Amino acid sequence: MTKTALFIGHGSPMNALADHTPAHAWQAVLRELGPQVLPGMRAILCVSAHWQTRGTEVFASDEPHAIHDFIGFPKSLYDVKYLAPGAVAEAKALSAALSAAGHEVPYTAEWGYDHGVWSVLAHLAPHQNIPVFMLSLDRKKTLDEHLALARAVGAALPEDILIVASGNIVHALADMEEDPMAAAPPWAVEFDEQIAKALEQRDWAALTEISRAPGTPGKLSVPTLDHYIPLLYAAGFTDAPKHLTFPYTGFDHGTISMRCVCIRE
Repeated sequence: MTKTALFIGHGSPMNALADHTPAHAWQAVLRELGPQVLPGMRAILCVSAHWQTRGTEVFASDEPHAIHDFIGFPKSLYDVKYLAPGAVAEAKALSAALSAAGHEVPYTAEWGYDHGVWSVLAHLAPHQNIPVFMLSLDRKKTLDEHLALARAVGAALPEDILIVASGNIVHALADMEEDPMAAAPPWAVEFDEQIAKALEQRDWAALTEISRAPGTPGKLSVPTLDHYIPLLYAAGFTDAPKHLTFPYTGFDHGTISMRCVCIRE
């Protein structure tokens, strides 16, 4: 078995149910990807853009529940439930291993599966039979500090735990178009391709040195860091992956990159 991490561009929670063409294609890729990466996996560690905390925490629960962390969407979306069992033993083991490595990452049972988790796993692991645990994003950590923690997480996890990081490389909601099939603006395409090139070249330093000066593609594409940071946990689990592919590329509503990355040691 090979250590594997995924970064999944998740976009709107409606992508879990949406019937427009880009969402159909995204869903289909996740359904095809699942059988490729899940066999033999004991648990899934999720790193979602939507769980941000003071300090880093690791979560799992014996009674997991779905969090519908949004307003104004159709009732059908609030009815979505993803109730895979919680990987409590694995969460506590990761907490202990990171603590031993000098990282304070306490265990908590006080969270749930937010839409960065269930909108992805509903298609990637639809049978809801693989236990799940989660790692939060510390609001105060720098990108370099997140990458350092990602390396520690990668060192602590055995090969039979899949990392699924969920966010978006470009996540510019203020500029998004109503049409889900709208063309991406040049600055969004430029930044998405810049990050893809850094990944292909295994240039992890470039992932933390993105320019976010006013008016630059980096600032326009990443107005806030929350959706970008999960990428570091997918990429940073290993220094020199042997295999790196982009199972899905494209944009949703013009300014949300749905690029997905599969990284194998």
